[in-house]
Amino acid sequence: MSAEYVRMRKATMDSIAQAIQEKEGSTEKITGAEMPDRIRAIQSGGVNYLDYAYSFKIYSLNLFGTKTVELTLPNTYTLMGAFSPVASNWTVGNIVRNETVEELIIHCPNPITHIQQMLDLNNYTADSTLRKLTLDIDFSELKNASYFCVQTKALEVIDGNPINLSKVTKISDFLRICPALREVRLTGEVKVSLDIKTATALSKETITNIVGCLSPSVSGKTLTLSQSAVDKAFETSAGANDGSTSAEWETLVAAHTNWTISLFKEV
Repeated sequence: MSAEYVRMRKATMDSIAQAIQEKEGSTEKITGAEMPDRIRAIQSGGVNYLDYAYSFKIYSLNLFGTKTVELTLPNTYTLMGAFSPVASNWTVGNIVRNETVEELIIHCPNPITHIQQMLDLNNYTADSTLRKLTLDIDFSELKNASYFCVQTKALEVIDGNPINLSKVTKISDFLRICPALREVRLTGEVKVSLDIKTATALSKETITNIVGCLSPSVSGKTLTLSQSAVDKAFETSAGANDGSTSAEWETLVAAHTNWTISLFKEV
């Protein structure tokens, strides 16, 4: 056997890979060639949970009175229930609700693969003040974007890097119950069905962007939008609220005949 090679039991390799996954909080398969760089990325002396956050939650910070929160997560690969804003002024059971944070900024240069319920706000956000979310995140390897934002009832703008859904294969409740959301940007080709019917305030620019990202190479996929959002965004004159019957909207839809684009009418 060449001096450049050594024998190693498969069980040993699997154990090393599992140890790396535990430190990263990931479930992705790891090749032998990737292991050195993945190990180097793990800080000596233990893991900083702000860096390696599989289920990253902020429960220990007292943010009462804070309007802008900025987080830097340099080595995170997954964000699962990433941010639960907390304060000391209001509690339901074991959940402490924040009523002061208006803007959340997240920096995360590593390619994120999974984001599930990034804003873990549950049902305690009726009076949430979070209005702007700025994402300095690398979305190029994103595969799971389920429950991206849930119950963010005051959120108006998702800013920063456009959300790349090109590689996403799992997505549900992407923007669920976001009635104030006007602005969000996608990029790449969307190849999965999207249901955004509860985002009832989307702007014309945002709706046009989302429809423009629909892949021309798939079939049997559906985009569901709020009819009231389309009626307002594409209205033919101020106050007409007739955008879903406008020539501009019909032309936009006609360019994506391989998709079923449906409008949900709120009761």
